[in-house]
Amino acid sequence: MFNFSPIQREMLRTQPMYQKAVITNQTVRSIISRQYYPAFRPFILNDCPDKEYMELVSAGVAFPNCTFEDYKPNGQVMPSPVFNVEKVSVTFYNEAFRTGIYSFEIRVVDAQGAEVPLDVEELSSLVKFAREFDSKIITGGQTMRISDFIEKKMLVLNSNGDFISISEQQGSVYYNGSKLKTWITADLANFPAGYEPDHALFELGTSAPYLTASTAGDFRPSKLYLDSIISGKISVFENWSALCLQDTFILLASNYLQQGELVWRDTYMKIYKFNLYCKFYLFKVNSEVTTKGKLSVTRTELARFLNLYHMEMISYNFLPNLIFANIKQTLGIHGESLALMEKIENSSKILREESDRLLNILLAIIAFTSLVSVIGDFSGLIAKLYGNAEPSMVVQQGNTWIALVVLLALIVFVTGRYFFRKRKL
Repeated sequence: MFNFSPIQREMLRTQPMYQKAVITNQTVRSIISRQYYPAFRPFILNDCPDKEYMELVSAGVAFPNCTFEDYKPNGQVMPSPVFNVEKVSVTFYNEAFRTGIYSFEIRVVDAQGAEVPLDVEELSSLVKFAREFDSKIITGGQTMRISDFIEKKMLVLNSNGDFISISEQQGSVYYNGSKLKTWITADLANFPAGYEPDHALFELGTSAPYLTASTAGDFRPSKLYLDSIISGKISVFENWSALCLQDTFILLASNYLQQGELVWRDTYMKIYKFNLYCKFYLFKVNSEVTTKGKLSVTRTELARFLNLYHMEMISYNFLPNLIFANIKQTLGIHGESLALMEKIENSSKILREESDRLLNILLAIIAFTSLVSVIGDFSGLIAKLYGNAEPSMVVQQGNTWIALVVLLALIVFVTGRYFFRKRKL
């Protein structure tokens, strides 16, 4: 995740590395249009005004033949795999909320650039190391942390080296934690015979070492915990299953990825990123609510966000809806929304009480003004009854002191009432 300004978005758009992701094939557009509701369809087609939604993608291999420095996925130094960084994507959501998502793919390759299939142990080790922001990558003769690699290579704005920051120290809102979110696709054909797919889902999803789920040891999960994790998996057809956790989405397939990977990457992965964005935005607003109940955004902005992004169904077909609902539930978006609504209600309650206090003070001032007027009239009447048509200076001063005493009593009353009600809150 990152924050951006409209100027930064336009600067990044002009970088030669990127082009706007647009589906131009009319057959594909027609198929997608028939599958998705109009409210969600633009997020798949990238068919929105730029200020509402825009995805930039790199063409082909963005950074070839990369390696890791000090590759220690399990605490032991190992030869780093050689990999390409491909399909770098930067997605800008509605500029009113100024939050975006970056993503990139890692594919291990051989000397000729062909993709190398990974078994489950190799894949687990790679994911565990590559998702750490502090892991160091070697690319183009430069060595840098992955967080710096993202900023200075993927989010760089101009030839001067200016970039969009993902770091809290640079003033950005930073709720990414210490790890990247991961989207993993793996073919079961590369796994050992007899290796349980559910164990692979658990180990890849939780970054547990290979065979942790089935081998006795200190970190073997209890059956209750293992079942609680696996119970959330999506399993519709026999040739694939998927699992979404807070930081990871895993797709395991058997002889399916060659024909199905494009569909998952170009459509279902966008569903995952859409929900990540919604979760992040709601969490960000929730976290920034002050102790006095004040929001970091206006209620108009929040209402606009909910109108644009709060959806229960996105497709005419069952599978996209099933995946959407599973991801939404796993990320706790509904709970985040409820928590925010509760804070807004509490904020409204506080504002109503403050308005009541101000109204009471205003009424007290009006009453005091009327009282002073009555006292003045009454003192004049008394003077006339005793034959003094024009009140003396002494009488006028007396009236003034009476008014001051009444004012002081009123101030004490209002102040006492304020602190008494404040203590009750």
